[in-house]
Amino acid sequence: TIRENKSYKAYLAVRRPKFWRMLHKPGTDPSERPADLMGLFDDAILASVTDLGTYGDQDAASAGWVNAWRREDELEFEDKLCRNVPNGGEVVYGENYTDNLSLEEISGIFAKKHITYLNRMHDTRVLEKWKEMKAVQFPLWKDRTVYEYIGAHLGYRFLVQKVYVRPDKNNSRDFIVLEICVENQGFANLYEDAELSLICEKKDGQ
Repeated sequence: TIRENKSYKAYLAVRRPKFWRMLHKPGTDPSERPADLMGLFDDAILASVTDLGTYGDQDAASAGWVNAWRREDELEFEDKLCRNVPNGGEVVYGENYTDNLSLEEISGIFAKKHITYLNRMHDTRVLEKWKEMKAVQFPLWKDRTVYEYIGAHLGYRFLVQKVYVRPDKNNSRDFIVLEICVENQGFANLYEDAELSLICEKKDGQ
């Protein structure tokens, strides 16, 4: 029904990985871009070890295709699936679990899930806690908050790491070779084709 009334280019999302599997044939390779552009929306991220029921307690082989898998198996599944479709949702405060997570652990979970976005209007207790914590575990961010660190890594975040310019020794004409290293430091990927443009300026700024 949604597809009949919305663009076929629009991404959709379901609450749990097991719901995604229910909508796709057993054995479907999650690492391949799904034709229906179906991603995930977790509304209890970091609330508990199971994200309040997002994950189960059995391994993938024992649980079967349409049932919830244990956390580590589901995260492996999300790691493959959400390289091609968005994964986001809401962080929820779970006192006995959330408080004990370090920034390294949170960052690792978000990178594994390939988190693209978070709802900042839902459970603000977690977000307020992050605003009070310094990201001291990462030297470049030691004076910034965990909230700022996570916000700066949601989705894709491309950073030009290195640029090499050298003469082209294999060409007799006046050419140069330009090598650029671009690294994605975000939790998620770019889901659509992109175009890289180089703009050359003269010394006078033109």
